[in-house]
Amino acid sequence: MTVLDNNNIKTFLIVASDIRGEANKNVIVTILSTISTNTVAVQDFSIQVAVPKAMRVKLQPASSNQLSAFNPILPPSSISQIMLIANPSKENIRLRFKLSYQINGQTHVENSSINNLPIR
Repeated sequence: MTVLDNNNIKTFLIVASDIRGEANKNVIVTILSTISTNTVAVQDFSIQVAVPKAMRVKLQPASSNQLSAFNPILPPSSISQIMLIANPSKENIRLRFKLSYQINGQTHVENSSINNLPIR
């Protein structure tokens, strides 16, 4: 699923549906993956996530907070972050995202949401 597609930055949410915590079957493991095709570097990239009160979310540390400038000869740089979602009541999963980053010293803040993640 696409979380963000703006300013040549794309963030995807990948659900690892076959991987659930052995100790807790109510935990869903996901990966947030961000790439950039900007011709300039992206600095201070961060993601915040909110879920309904009946759920809990935990973001593991991101692999980086910077994306280097796009080089057409090399694959685009990326940032990966594991996100764990606890949904004990098995409700529809709604996620709200706040992404912030800097391009050429200008701060950008983007909001996005997913209203019905296809896994409970």
